[in-house]
Amino acid sequence: MVYGSGYAIADDVVGHELTHGVTDYESGLLYYGESGAINESLSDVFGELIDQWNINALDAGDVRWELGEDLPIGAIRNMANPPVFGDPDKMTSTFYHGAETDEHGVHINSGVNNKASFLMTDGGTFNGQTITALGPTKTAKIYYEAQTALLTPGSDYRDLAAALQQACSSLIGSAITNASDCQNVTKIVLATEMTLDPTTPGSKLNAPVCPANLFKYELLVDDFETNSGLFTTNAPPGAWVYSTDASQSDARSAYGENLGIIASTNLTMASPVAVPAGTTFLRFDHSFSFDATINSSNQAANAYWDGGVIEYSLAGSGGPWTDIRFTASGANAINGYN
Repeated sequence: MVYGSGYAIADDVVGHELTHGVTDYESGLLYYGESGAINESLSDVFGELIDQWNINALDAGDVRWELGEDLPIGAIRNMANPPVFGDPDKMTSTFYHGAETDEHGVHINSGVNNKASFLMTDGGTFNGQTITALGPTKTAKIYYEAQTALLTPGSDYRDLAAALQQACSSLIGSAITNASDCQNVTKIVLATEMTLDPTTPGSKLNAPVCPANLFKYELLVDDFETNSGLFTTNAPPGAWVYSTDASQSDARSAYGENLGIIASTNLTMASPVAVPAGTTFLRFDHSFSFDATINSSNQAANAYWDGGVIEYSLAGSGGPWTDIRFTASGANAINGYN
């Protein structure tokens, strides 16, 4: 790894960056939204624990939970008090980032779990919960168990809440933790509100469900847990597959591979569905990571390699197909497809 002048002396930063490598090969957390915030926070957690194990006189006192205090630019986050740097310490914090910038808040919203790791290590009273400290060793082992055995690429804060509690419980058998420790982990989850939705506008990425007063019946449902035959894909082979690498619920999702060639791949309903008169909702959970070429020698600035569209046909599966357009004033305007 290559660091800028003066940056390699910051052991928490070195530990932070190396932990990204661990994450890539273990949980594989996607670098976007809540999964990206957990990705960033895990790097902060292990970077800061390394810093505290490698303690010197400059690591004590008020800077003990600062990240990057030895950098030429000074500290960039405070894990004991994230709002000092404008980061949230709980899900309903007004500091929670809801905009598209920062990959939908991966650095900013890491503050929620940063606060959790501080409480796990040092204890304290926060948001109506009084937590007894577990210390750095137990904290490291709980987070490592979550990282290597429980979290998956699409994990969000609700998943992290479950993973931390399960990790603590799993480690009881090896005498690393005990029941009292796990009660405190549950208090930490409650204090940081990991099971709650953020309240900042734009921060909740899941599409709303059909309003109860409009719901009559479901025309088509597929959770991709079985080979239902409800969808087909086009050539080349492998363009769309079932994957267990990331899912919003249960174990599987439909995954569109980045083929590395110029191609248009699709996942298509195998048979038409008769849409009744009135209001019909189409809803699905979706995540994406598109290649982009920014200011390269042979591409204009912000020229995107990849993009995606949702299309419908009123004439059945034979088409013609019409794009569902998302504009700057609509629900989505990310990586405009060209």
